[in-house]
Amino acid sequence: MGQETSKAWERREREGYFTRFLVAQGIDNSCGNDPVTPDCLPGDREQGDAQELPGVAAEQFDWVYSSHCLEHLPDPWAAVGRCGEALKPGGWLLLPVPDEDLYEQGC
Repeated sequence: MGQETSKAWERREREGYFTRFLVAQGIDNSCGNDPVTPDCLPGDREQGDAQELPGVAAEQFDWVYSSHCLEHLPDPWAAVGRCGEALKPGGWLLLPVPDEDLYEQGC
């Protein structure tokens, strides 16, 4: 996975993505060295399993972002459920996944 968040940064900024969804406290699950915001809690292999989110409490975050991660997990539905548990009521679950026809084609 290579800098997927940065690839879409300008477009998302123009669309108001960051000011609408990524406000208050959040976690970027699987960010590597490319976190979606500079003040989010980064999560990646060093912090543990992206599917299980060890150390993350229920209703801990206002948003959970996980870009281009689900397609690599053994049980993506379990990961979606666990990410949902980490959200405060009314929080945002943001799960960008690759477009089957465009991924790795530079689009």
